Amino acid sequence: MLKDISMKPFSVATHILCFFLIACNLNAQITTCRIKGKTVDRDSKQLILLPETEDPRFSGTKITIVNNQFDSTFTVPEIVQYNLIFEDEFQRGAWKPVGFFPENCEINFTLHNAKDDKLNLIQGGMLNHKKTIFDQKSDSIFTPLLRSYYAVTDSLWKANAYFSDKVNAINEALRKSKDVNLNNKLYREREQLEKAGEMFSAEAASHIHKIDSIENIRMYWQNEYIQSNIDLFSFSLIYSSLKRYNQTQKGVDITFINDIFPEFRQKFPNHPYTVKISQMLHAINKLNIGSPYIDFEAPTLDGKTVRVSDSIKGKVALIDLWASWCGPCRALNRSMIPVYDKFKSKGFTIIGVACEFKNPDAFKVALERDKYPWLNLIELDNRNGIWSKYNISGSGGSTFLIDENGIIIAIHPGAEELDEKLEEIFK
Repeated sequence: MLKDISMKPFSVATHILCFFLIACNLNAQITTCRIKGKTVDRDSKQLILLPETEDPRFSGTKITIVNNQFDSTFTVPEIVQYNLIFEDEFQRGAWKPVGFFPENCEINFTLHNAKDDKLNLIQGGMLNHKKTIFDQKSDSIFTPLLRSYYAVTDSLWKANAYFSDKVNAINEALRKSKDVNLNNKLYREREQLEKAGEMFSAEAASHIHKIDSIENIRMYWQNEYIQSNIDLFSFSLIYSSLKRYNQTQKGVDITFINDIFPEFRQKFPNHPYTVKISQMLHAINKLNIGSPYIDFEAPTLDGKTVRVSDSIKGKVALIDLWASWCGPCRALNRSMIPVYDKFKSKGFTIIGVACEFKNPDAFKVALERDKYPWLNLIELDNRNGIWSKYNISGSGGSTFLIDENGIIIAIHPGAEELDEKLEEIFK
């Protein structure tokens, strides 16, 4: 309740001073937030807290859940959307983050099990209120439109009728095979089927197309909201959209984001979203065939820092971004070994960079097992931001074929395509 401030003259000055201090505090960088909550129908013992701009494999703060309740106070230098992730889900490799904005207040959570997560409740803070209203409005419009299509695709998945017969056969062969060379071949065949539009069964493809059409309508609806609300919540929507672009390459209006981003950059010039989105848009807009690659440096296992441009200068090179935990990446790498051996004396080289976390142990094992004959560097805990620069965060990696002038001439080529291109170059 507001108090009557019409007292003595000096009280007016005092209140003006207080108002000034409060206004300054709203613009201060440091935010202190207390989060309290309870879990419903969950046996989880810990939560992971981290900004949505960071990867839970590399960072995060643990919050203990006691008797289905948690309570934690933390400070943040800049307000971005944060995520709460249940650690047991994270350990299983499939998690659904609970997003919220830390503000100078107490925020209360009621978090249900994964099946009933639509019942989750987050109360406290202006940005969280905006997020709740936006999500409720979006769900009320689009969930009824999507429900029947999702139900059909789920039933097709359960009936093993989601993928095409060819892809099902490849998946079954991969489950049974222990032959590295055969696996390489199968992975590439599956990728070629996906590129050719033969990944899914006819019925699944039809429903996926209808889902994509509705999601495109949702995208344009969201764009209208963002255009009318140049604030931190809308900024988070842009960031989330670009993360989806990295994963799916569809359902994102890059032209709209390129056009609207300068307004956000002007309003939030040094904000983490500004830095991240600048990197992502640079990769999306610039990392195309016919454009220069993005230079970077990373260490070897013994700690020596290597700059890519120094290693590939004047050569045709494949920049190979991979990870020890990415099976298709390693299968692709192994299939490249004969191509490397064939052309290395003609001016071709490969430089690999493995995205690892916590320690290099798995990287060492992968190198010993796969025996790549080219230089491999390590990107440990995203320290050099390489995956962000190439806008492949959240994925195992990708490959980029570079000519002797540093121009990209192919993106993620298979061994056969690489061999053909090198034959043409070195003929």
